[in-house]
Amino acid sequence: IRYPRGTGTTADWKTPFKKIKIGTGRRVKNGDDVARSKKHTFSAGKDYVNLLKEAIQITNKGGAIVASTNASNFDMKKFKDFIAKAFKALNGKYSIEETFSLPKDFRINERFREGNYLKVVFIRKLS
Repeated sequence: IRYPRGTGTTADWKTPFKKIKIGTGRRVKNGDDVARSKKHTFSAGKDYVNLLKEAIQITNKGGAIVASTNASNFDMKKFKDFIAKAFKALNGKYSIEETFSLPKDFRINERFREGNYLKVVFIRKLS
């Protein structure tokens, strides 16, 4: 399945992040906020490392990042490589607390690997 291309009306996804008070969580960006702007269409394969680097920079030591995608053009191993690249670029350390993908009862055709699209990783920033 391919999503239609076009122009969106959302704000520029490259907007700088802002720090928030410890103990108060909020959703900084929705997928729809990041996916398209008039200037750029977000591509998980090309842009996710930079998005993670921005998230890492505003996350306190010990803080959590929930990284997720439903991009079907790469697997969980590649997604974890994006996380490693982002932390390495910033000389940071992290641990992966938990990972999720499609539930076991969700049937996936072995010959259509793109059907296993969901990837969610809970990351703890160590430094």
